[in-house]
Amino acid sequence: MKVIAEKIALIIILIILSSTLLFAQNFADKNYYLIDSLILADLSQNDYQLIDSILKKYHNTKEDTLKLLYINQIIEGCLDDKVWPKYNQLLHDKAQDRLTNLNLSKKEQRVINKSLAAAINNKGYIAYNHGNISDAIDYYKISLKIFDQVHDKSGLATCYNNMGSIYDDEGKTDIAIDYYLKSLSIAKEIKDKESIALCMNNLGYVYSDIGKIEEALTYYRGSVRLLEEIGNKQVLGTTYNNIGFIYKTQNDLKKALEYFFRCLKIYKDIDYKEGIAGVYNNIGLIYSKGDNTLKKALTYYEKSLALQEELKHLKGIAETVNNIGVVYEKRGDYLLAESYYNRSLSIREKIVDKTGTAYSLLSIGQVNLLKGNKSIAKENILKSFQISKELGFPELIRNTALALSEIHHQEKDYKKEAEMYKLFIIMRDSINNENTKKSAIKHEIQYEYEKQALKDSLARVETQKIKDLKYEQDIQQQKIYTFSGIIGLVLMLLVIVVMFRGYQLKKKSNVVLEEKNILIEEKNREITESITYAERIQRAILPPEKELLNSLKDCFVFYRPKDIVAGDFYWLQNLGDVVLYATADCTGHGVPGAMVSVVCHNALN
Repeated sequence: MKVIAEKIALIIILIILSSTLLFAQNFADKNYYLIDSLILADLSQNDYQLIDSILKKYHNTKEDTLKLLYINQIIEGCLDDKVWPKYNQLLHDKAQDRLTNLNLSKKEQRVINKSLAAAINNKGYIAYNHGNISDAIDYYKISLKIFDQVHDKSGLATCYNNMGSIYDDEGKTDIAIDYYLKSLSIAKEIKDKESIALCMNNLGYVYSDIGKIEEALTYYRGSVRLLEEIGNKQVLGTTYNNIGFIYKTQNDLKKALEYFFRCLKIYKDIDYKEGIAGVYNNIGLIYSKGDNTLKKALTYYEKSLALQEELKHLKGIAETVNNIGVVYEKRGDYLLAESYYNRSLSIREKIVDKTGTAYSLLSIGQVNLLKGNKSIAKENILKSFQISKELGFPELIRNTALALSEIHHQEKDYKKEAEMYKLFIIMRDSINNENTKKSAIKHEIQYEYEKQALKDSLARVETQKIKDLKYEQDIQQQKIYTFSGIIGLVLMLLVIVVMFRGYQLKKKSNVVLEEKNILIEEKNREITESITYAERIQRAILPPEKELLNSLKDCFVFYRPKDIVAGDFYWLQNLGDVVLYATADCTGHGVPGAMVSVVCHNALN
């Protein structure tokens, strides 16, 4: 039994070792790619090409500051959330390590500090996505301080924008707008079109939340114009997504879907998984509006949830889970719906997402109202209503007011029912009035008109440019004829000089090369003679063919070393009536193998 157990243990160890070796082969070379556990096969084509092209520059430079800048380029360009945070940690560690050097110039210190601040800012973004809001704010504040010290306005704009996003999520819209406007002001000062577009997009999102649709559309359209001009697909996709949300709010579901699918196409083109997950969720929202499209809605929600869980994006998971609950509620499966709502609420409370918490509480209240649990329904809807009033979001207030009016109706408290229903009407009209609809249409037409006007203007400018260019070419042609002969003569003389100089150098090089070849041939001859002599020694230890034939009948030897001498040998020893023989293969070949074979021959003797 002990032998069997030992064999089983040995087999298990071999399997583990084989598996380890198999998986290890999938990881990219850390010496080149700089980070652990990078599986190239999992990278998108865009990310792979980006990382590979930048790392070639990284390994070809010896300047530490340039190396940090190249790592930062990978972080900014890479979309895979499993990859760029690893490069971000590398940037953070390398920057901190470089700053310990007391001999750095002021310029080097500034560049390294900028890299460190960028890495800390990215850590804030990662913490924010994982629901660690307090950590995210701490990282942003540290980053903001360093960017301010090194007078990096671009970094300041980014930090202010990120801070605005956090306060927006917490429902502190006034503070969020203030941070976004600070970011926008700096971005305009440094003429950073990409940052300007991003700030405009975020301002549009906030104004949309608080029901100021015309202001939201103004910012969104400004963002789209800039993004189409500079070709930033990721932020353009986000803006299309946000515009789609406005049309959803206006109940123009067809237009909303049009913008969501525009966004989805862009995100898929650039393989932006986080964005794809979000837009899947939004498409699900549109399909969940119709009783005949609930299956489609659930399909898109499940796609979204799978990606959100892969990315560990808690905020996205909570939102999608809550929306799945809505589908089951519409299907009449109230128990399953409530379980999804409770899961969503748990996550949202954990990450301090006030807006999301209000929506989850409202969902729990509404499903309990359908189940007949009026006290539980009222408790949750009142909590949601209180948060809604704190946030000042018209859509949330509208929905909670309608739910409360229904509860008061069931309680026969008609005065409170009337109050809540009146509030519902006010909020509904503020979101979805005729002026807002006209504003959306006006912006749509204006945007298309401006695009066409810009094309026409560019066409006219191009035509004039062609005419001016032809006139200039006619004038310049005469000058070219005048000087071409002189230039040609000078070039010919230069070519003759260069050729003569090259001929002289080649002659010298040939003499040196010939001397080196003679030396190499001499060395090769000496080495070959030494190895041939070693072969005689090695053959001397091998048993003679006659001895073999006497001891072993009908035998033959096929012995052909790869490199004159070898690690292979054979051995024979007679001990009375017993004949011992062996053929051996030692580690290595050539001279090293031959040395091992002599040692092994002696060992056998």
